[in-house]
Amino acid sequence: MPAQMTFRPAETPLRDLLEEIHRGDLQLPDFQRSWVWDDERIRDLIASVSQAWPVGAVLLLECGGEVQFKARPVEGASENRGRERRLILDGQQRLTSLYVALRTGLPVATVDTKGNRIDRVYFFDIRKAIDESVERKDAILAVDPTRQIRENFNRNVLLDLSTPEKEFEQLCIPVATAFDPAACQNWRRGMSKLHRHNPEVADLYDQFELEVVQSIQQYRLPSIELGRGTSRQAVCMVFEKVNTGGKPLDVFELVTATYAARSVDLRADWEAQLRRMRTHRVLAELTPTDFLQAVTLLSTWRRNTDGRVHVGCRRIDILNLPLEEYRAHAAAVEQGFVTAVKILEREKIFEPEYLPYQSQLIPFAAIAAALGPRLQEPTIREKILRWYWCGVFGELYGGTTETRFGRDITEVPAWIEGGAEPSTVMDCNFVPSRLATLTTRNSAAYKGFMALLLQEGGRDLYTGDEIERSMYFDEHVDLHHVFPLSFFKGKMGPPFTTIVNKTPQTSRTNKRLGGVNPSLYIARIERGGVNARKLDEFIETHCIDPASLRRDDFTAFYRERARRLLDAVERLTGKPINGRESEETVRTFAGPVPRVVEAGVPRHPQKLFDHYDVIEELPSGGMSSGYKVRGPGGELLFMKKVPIEGVASDALRREIDIYARLERAQMEGVLRIHGIERNETHVALLTEVADGGSLASFVRAAGGALSPAEAKPISLTVLAAMRELHALDVVHRDLKPENVLRCSGVWKLCDFGIAKNLRRLVTQHRTFAGHGTPGFAPSEQVDGAEAHPSADIYAFGKLLAYLLTGQTDVDKITQPSWRKLAQSCTIREPSERLSLDQVETDLVAIVT
Repeated sequence: MPAQMTFRPAETPLRDLLEEIHRGDLQLPDFQRSWVWDDERIRDLIASVSQAWPVGAVLLLECGGEVQFKARPVEGASENRGRERRLILDGQQRLTSLYVALRTGLPVATVDTKGNRIDRVYFFDIRKAIDESVERKDAILAVDPTRQIRENFNRNVLLDLSTPEKEFEQLCIPVATAFDPAACQNWRRGMSKLHRHNPEVADLYDQFELEVVQSIQQYRLPSIELGRGTSRQAVCMVFEKVNTGGKPLDVFELVTATYAARSVDLRADWEAQLRRMRTHRVLAELTPTDFLQAVTLLSTWRRNTDGRVHVGCRRIDILNLPLEEYRAHAAAVEQGFVTAVKILEREKIFEPEYLPYQSQLIPFAAIAAALGPRLQEPTIREKILRWYWCGVFGELYGGTTETRFGRDITEVPAWIEGGAEPSTVMDCNFVPSRLATLTTRNSAAYKGFMALLLQEGGRDLYTGDEIERSMYFDEHVDLHHVFPLSFFKGKMGPPFTTIVNKTPQTSRTNKRLGGVNPSLYIARIERGGVNARKLDEFIETHCIDPASLRRDDFTAFYRERARRLLDAVERLTGKPINGRESEETVRTFAGPVPRVVEAGVPRHPQKLFDHYDVIEELPSGGMSSGYKVRGPGGELLFMKKVPIEGVASDALRREIDIYARLERAQMEGVLRIHGIERNETHVALLTEVADGGSLASFVRAAGGALSPAEAKPISLTVLAAMRELHALDVVHRDLKPENVLRCSGVWKLCDFGIAKNLRRLVTQHRTFAGHGTPGFAPSEQVDGAEAHPSADIYAFGKLLAYLLTGQTDVDKITQPSWRKLAQSCTIREPSERLSLDQVETDLVAIVT
């Protein structure tokens, strides 16, 4: 008799499957390996569900039959052993990701592009999610468990979603909230209240609910269930076939399948290209997807003649690459990769293990294909190398880089034709203390220093031979310790293991040095017939001071080596390194590391907006960058550079408008405004340089509080500056000690990032922290009320408390007249606070 079918196909609501997991009805076989999906794949999965796209079927096994497996709950679900009714045979990673991200709302344990374990919480950016020009995956934000996105080695907060109010303000909703109808409605009410029932915001959310929320909440997942009657042999066969751990279908495979319909074998084409390029060892790890990205980059750039074609190599761009475009550009891109690698080999990069970024080869090849033979011209090659090394030492090509690739292919050729410096050059910012954290090849900059030291002419300490390509491979050159670890008596970690204490040497020379102190191996080399002067010359080629080695003086060696390495980075990038005498640098290297000016060595000071030479990069907040610059007339200025992309246009327009008003007024109590500069990507706001520090640092230096006699003149100066602002109908909204700076002995107000021009009516979208600073901002400002001068009066009362006590609690002021004045300024009801005239009268009357 014919065999009976023991499986049942179905299309189950995703909500039901996740609820089964939550109850413990749906679990995993205990032998299933733990899920390890990376962050990017999880965002792809959520994006697909939110668009009602298929994500594949899941294979389930009904419990209670011949086959019995020990079960365990899905990660994130409660222990419910013995309750299981079905097991997941295939689809574990998809269901686990969806369960943790959508049903629990807890941080999802995943990995980044380098395989490092990370925890992420996922949000929808509502504006991007309903923008047809934005890929849905790019509208899904992955934040750390603090619900923040950070940059610059976690120094700066790029996005803060740590409270519901901040979610509402940024219009970013947790994906778990979007999946839960009740939570979704509560979130909408809170968002609507914060935005004061703004109909435009309501329309945005309605569209998001229609296009995204309903898709998620109504999503159905195809499933196949093996019934109880399925034999043990059948279950084992099926499980073996679906759990092979095979490579996922990537974009190259998809394009290959598309081209196959037109009788084009893309894989055979790639294998032929690879055979031709294989002679260049640096290309050993080049993938077919890398090649397609470079072709797509070049193709979209060439087709963007009218600005309507997106220039880039995103997944969607590659899938839309016409066969004719591939055929038109493949040969040029192949030659582009070869040309790029030949240039890198001359830069002493010989193998993939020391290639700083595999990903940077993609735009390099596209640019080389675009420039063709012109790349051989010395001036053009010099610019290309500046771009390349800025990418390496700026560490700009880790993680998701498609946006930067698109900028590179657009900006670098334009720069060569006389345009502005490309973003990669402008964004490069190597911090001196970074040297103290570079310990392994996991960092692009670490690998960059290998090439840098070889370029400096690093010689073998025994033979004096310069390390060239043949010697590099024949003698197994690698980075080895200058001061051996035995010198540090077994201590590990920085500073002993950093790039500062490593230099390239052959394996044979490293063994001959024997792991002894430098003074001993120097004596050993000299006994072998190398005279002291020659040996010192060999050592100098490694950016090392020979005298410190001869004395076994690690502290002197470390600081001087750092200084020379920084000088070499400046030569490669053509950019000055700022902070060489900062507190952090002095702490790291036991002293400053000033640059050495070498005769005949060309310098390329970083220029901003074509006219301003960067002297030093300064701390800044939000999405802005701060610089001390020298203007075209030699004047010293402070520049606040704000990117246009990603900034709320109303907020940026408001800040520019206020700077323009202040520039025309040129008030005594406000930092003098020197103008506004613009280019296609940034706006620069220029002011005089504050050379005397902030009021906050002044109070700290005074022991944490000022006497009434010290506080009164400062308070009157700040009050006079407030009067000037209010006379122009400008409310500062962020008055605090950090925003009062001393210029040539005079205290002045600065930072108008969230200030408001009362003569202008604009929306309340904010670029930076629009609610002001906790402790200084009044409650009505925090709640999003319209700006009013009384908010500055409130902050002034808090400032008085800070001057006299080091805190913002006005009740802590011990002097009765001062306390009464501060309390009158900080009354909760804005209409009951003192006017500016009343504050000035009472302040003048206080006897000190």
